[in-house]
Amino acid sequence: MGWIDWLGMIFTFSSSYFLSKKMKVGWIFYVLSSLVWGAYGIWVVHSNAIVIMNVVLMFNGVRGFRNWGTGPS
Repeated sequence: MGWIDWLGMIFTFSSSYFLSKKMKVGWIFYVLSSLVWGAYGIWVVHSNAIVIMNVVLMFNGVRGFRNWGTGPS
């Protein structure tokens, strides 16, 4: 499973890029990166801390997607 960390890195960098360009699709990549890093925490490094962190980050990404454009500018 040496590819899973590379996939997580690609999704994380994509999220950062799209959000810096103020594009809502960045939140989708944010959630995808959290899912991939959570899977990495479960199957590769067996780390509960990584899994918990990425579950919280995933919910933050969903919240960011849902609230996009509703706050003050």
